[in-house]
Amino acid sequence: MGHLQEPAGVSPWGEERDYDAETGHLETPGRPPVSERAAELLLQTLTAFGQ
Repeated sequence: MGHLQEPAGVSPWGEERDYDAETGHLETPGRPPVSERAAELLLQTLTAFGQ
């Protein structure tokens, strides 16, 4: 690993993601789309534990 930035349109698992213009979410095949709010909460949680 060790990558700080992932290429646009490719998930950390190497799968291509489809951008849904209607909802503004990136959808990964085989996984439920993650809302911005859920992603924000996850980031806050990881940041808190990382300190």
